[in-house]
Amino acid sequence: MSVVARFGAVQKATVAEYTVLIDDLADEEFLVGRAVVGSGTGDAVWQIYKAIESGDDIAFYYADGSDNYNKVWDDRASYTYD
Repeated sequence: MSVVARFGAVQKATVAEYTVLIDDLADEEFLVGRAVVGSGTGDAVWQIYKAIESGDDIAFYYADGSDNYNKVWDDRASYTYD
């Protein structure tokens, strides 16, 4: 089951045991965060990546090059994505 709610530019979804937050940065560019349901946005328990759409392709770039669940969603703008 997937539930999505929209809060300004940030969308929130609950997918199975994860909360997924999506921050619209620009056309075809998004930041996506996943953490266990109940995690706070200030907790260092998030996996965050940038998704960039280009035609039929989507490229994914993890925060600071790591797909670990150790980032803070509230700090998403401070990470590098390349």
